[in-house]
Amino acid sequence: SRLLHNGKGYEGIITRSLFAINAISQLRTLYLVWRSRGKDWPLGIKDQGPEEGELIWSAYEAMQNGARSEAETLIKNAMIRFSRSFQPRSLMAFYELEGGDLEQAYFYWQEAERLCYSPLQQGYFIYLQGRMREVMGEFGEANDIYKRAQNMCPEWLEPQYRRAVCMVKMGFAEQAISTFQNIIEKDPHYFNRVAIDPELDRGRLTVLQEMGELWEIAEAEAKEVASGMDTLSSDIAQWF
Repeated sequence: SRLLHNGKGYEGIITRSLFAINAISQLRTLYLVWRSRGKDWPLGIKDQGPEEGELIWSAYEAMQNGARSEAETLIKNAMIRFSRSFQPRSLMAFYELEGGDLEQAYFYWQEAERLCYSPLQQGYFIYLQGRMREVMGEFGEANDIYKRAQNMCPEWLEPQYRRAVCMVKMGFAEQAISTFQNIIEKDPHYFNRVAIDPELDRGRLTVLQEMGELWEIAEAEAKEVASGMDTLSSDIAQWF
């Protein structure tokens, strides 16, 4: 699997893409949320400050390195020392998640949401609660939670995408089409997500068939751009 993940061929690209689909729910994104000085998704996550608070960063590194016993001790010490901080509770959620206790992870993400202060942070921890319910198969509840995250951060497309995926999982693929189309019009990269997202399962074919028109438009525009580039190259050669 490591060879596939690090490979430069087609298989490697697809493997990395599959991991990237769920990147927002991974520990690496928590690191960015902790350091973010921005107020809203998606632009706010790019405004990164320094690492502050040595204890919590040591706990994060222990988690990242798989040292669970050390991480647990550091996280619990941080929760006692910084009783009003969302950081140790959000990390404890990931600790519980890795240990298989989904309900406890959900609880700590709720705690983190309650203690944080920016829409970016709140939206993120609401999103993780929704992702947890989605993974547990509670798609209706997950959809409602994603709606809360969407209301918190209206420009953030990720909760909108996951709501559409939940609709597909509930058997309403046709009803999800318009949501997918709206998302792709705002960010065309989401078309690639739809094409390979394993969680769409049997609904993917229905979705892709219905979005054939978007593909045809994109293909025509690509040919037009390519033709324009050929003309530009010829003009440049004549000019110089």
